[in-house]
Amino acid sequence: VPSTDSRYSIVFSSGNNAPDEYNVFKNNYLLYGSYGFYLFGNGQSLLERGNIIEGNRLDNTYFIGLFLNFQDAIQVMDNAIFIDPNFTTGRGIHANNCDNQTSIQRNQVFGASFGLRLENCDGTIANPILVANNFVQTVGTATGYGCFVINGAFQQYFYNSVQVFSTPPTS
Repeated sequence: VPSTDSRYSIVFSSGNNAPDEYNVFKNNYLLYGSYGFYLFGNGQSLLERGNIIEGNRLDNTYFIGLFLNFQDAIQVMDNAIFIDPNFTTGRGIHANNCDNQTSIQRNQVFGASFGLRLENCDGTIANPILVANNFVQTVGTATGYGCFVINGAFQQYFYNSVQVFSTPPTS
């Protein structure tokens, strides 16, 4: 569905009154959808804990492959995410308020304008955020960002590979 509306997510979890915790999404194939995964916790004071997204393939996701919000120590590993090439501002992995030992490792993101976007993700000295061994390739006519970080603390980035093929539109 060519939409940015979360109602067209393939996996949707709003967490509203009760957190969705300790779920494992492993080795699935997801095709299309505005979002592949949309996990939205209850807020900063009640983060969802222990969720794992591992070994999934997302093809032709229109807007965001993985949208993760208000998660505690979420593990995102070994996923392949292909954003619809017709959508110029797509995002591969967008983590917002994902804290305390959140791990984003060995993922592949293709076709997104924002490959990895971490916003307000805070670790601690003892429990840092880890972003390692990911491959990101941006394409399209919008400005490309391999890894876009806003307001984060205690984050560690190791051995990530980024290719930016995006070109801003010209007149």
